[in-house]
Amino acid sequence: MIPEADDADLSILLHEVRPDGQTIFLSSDLIRLSGRNRGGEPQPLVPGEESEVDITDFRFCA
Repeated sequence: MIPEADDADLSILLHEVRPDGQTIFLSSDLIRLSGRNRGGEPQPLVPGEESEVDITDFRFCA
């Protein structure tokens, strides 16, 4: 992603999409991007600079 500010909230929704087009909600999460290194010091984004965000703690049941 390329942010426009030094922090942002990322909302994630996970759906299963069936062959007939029907969607089934599986899970959601909300991440404050300055806290993307969970448990570490806040790390601000650099506006205009591409940033990679790893979603590693995402839990869901299917």
